[in-house]
Amino acid sequence: KGTEQEKIAQTEIENASITSLSRLPDVILALKSGKVEGVVVEKPVAEAYLKQNPKLGISNVKFNEEEKDTVIAVPKDSPKLLSQINKTIKEVRDKGLIDKYMT
Repeated sequence: KGTEQEKIAQTEIENASITSLSRLPDVILALKSGKVEGVVVEKPVAEAYLKQNPKLGISNVKFNEEEKDTVIAVPKDSPKLLSQINKTIKEVRDKGLIDKYMT
C-alpha cells in the first residue's frame, strides 16, 4: 500500500478499480486466483514470479512515471568506496549509459 506501483495504477490506468495489498505474494495470489485482472510490478520482480508461475504473462506496458531519486548509502568511514562509486557514476553519465538503458 502506498507504493510507486499503486500510484502508477491510480494515475495512469483509466477506469481502473484499484485493490491495494500489502505483500507481493498476496498480489500474485490475487492475480492467479482471478481476484484481480492485472498487477503493476517492476519488470525484474515480474520476471522472477513468472519463472515460478508459468501460467502468468508479462505485458511490456510503458508508463509515464516520473524519474525517481536513487541514492547509494555507504559508511562514513569508507572514503575509498565512496570515491569509486562517484567515479563509476560519473563514467556512466559521461557515456550516456543511463539514457541508453532507460529508453
